[in-house]
Amino acid sequence: MYRYFLAAFGLMLSIATQAQDTLRLADAMALGLEKNYGVVINRLNQAVLDNNTAYTWLNWMPEFSVDGGLNQRTQNVNLTFASGETQNRPGAGTFSVNANAGLSYRLFEGFGKRYRIQLTELAAENGQQGLETLMESTLADVSDAYYALVVANNQIEVLETNLALSRERVDLAQAQYEVGKSSKLEYLQAQVDYNTDSALWLAQQEAVQSASISLNVLLGQEPTTPLIPESTIPIDTNLVFETLRQGLLENPQIEQQRNSQTQAEVASDQARTGLFPTLDANVGYGYNFSDAEAGFVLQNQTFGLTYGLTARWSLSGALDARRLQENTNLQLQVAEATYGQLLLDLEGTLAQVYNVYQNQQAALALEEQNVAVARENASIALDRYRLGKSNALELREAQRNLVQAESRLLNVRYRIKQVEIELLRLSGQLLAE
Repeated sequence: MYRYFLAAFGLMLSIATQAQDTLRLADAMALGLEKNYGVVINRLNQAVLDNNTAYTWLNWMPEFSVDGGLNQRTQNVNLTFASGETQNRPGAGTFSVNANAGLSYRLFEGFGKRYRIQLTELAAENGQQGLETLMESTLADVSDAYYALVVANNQIEVLETNLALSRERVDLAQAQYEVGKSSKLEYLQAQVDYNTDSALWLAQQEAVQSASISLNVLLGQEPTTPLIPESTIPIDTNLVFETLRQGLLENPQIEQQRNSQTQAEVASDQARTGLFPTLDANVGYGYNFSDAEAGFVLQNQTFGLTYGLTARWSLSGALDARRLQENTNLQLQVAEATYGQLLLDLEGTLAQVYNVYQNQQAALALEEQNVAVARENASIALDRYRLGKSNALELREAQRNLVQAESRLLNVRYRIKQVEIELLRLSGQLLAE
């Protein structure tokens, strides 16, 4: 009964699989860059920085302002003039209107405008490099999750092959028991082993679903969306260490740290602007009119142009600028040291990962040999069992060896792919891929 349930379950999975298109790695990576929420959020943040850069021309614009006012007031007026005359007006009204337009422009501030523009542009570049770092990390995560799903699916095939072998063993043991050639104990043991292998197959189905959910989350889509990846893990055995090492300088993290150095240099120059005076040009036009029911002047109207230059310099501001410049010089040294440390760390990581890459290739060749031997051994063990020349323990051991060898081969291929992806990420080539 149990085997009929497994057959029906396998048939349903097969039908569902046929209804889906194969998801290629390139498509998964493109989907990850488009829909992964981490990438989407950082892309929006980058749009803000780019928008700031698009408006840096405002730094060169003069400041233009207009204002106006309309006032009405009522007062009780009691006036005594020098001539002895008096004026008493309860509730005297006064009406006034004013309007002004002004234009000011900073002619000189120690090149501060230029430095502010440079820092804004560098901030946008730094954000873009940070976005590229995140995109590469996301691509690495998507690739890793994709091949984890490939391995999980391949492991299903390994267990299905083993299950078929166990099913044949059950049928042979049953037939031999029914004709009196073997004991019932051997038949029951074959059934127990078949059930054990069936449970492993069901548990692997759970692993497949878990791997599929993890990949869907990275792709920014519904976790239960069915995914059918390709069935193989291609291995690139031609990665050259020196080429990868030269590519380190293209790593977005390195580019971002170089950008931070440049920012520190510009910030140091900007701090120095506080040592210089500022010079502003001002021009304005004003109009004022007032009408009063009591007072010395009953009506007044003025209008005209004003203009001039204003120079400012502050001793405390200059001293503070000196402090800022000293601090920014120290920050520049920190940025330079951080760049050196980052480059050294990446070179060390690259060397370690490449060493794993080489060792795993040797392990791959060994495991491929092991699988070939294990398959032949299992085939011979089954033939001997059919002919009654071996016992169930010998066949079961051959089964275990085959499953373990094929599982190790899958894991080695997956491990090589992981380090291959990491090598491409470290050398700044993953986005180019």
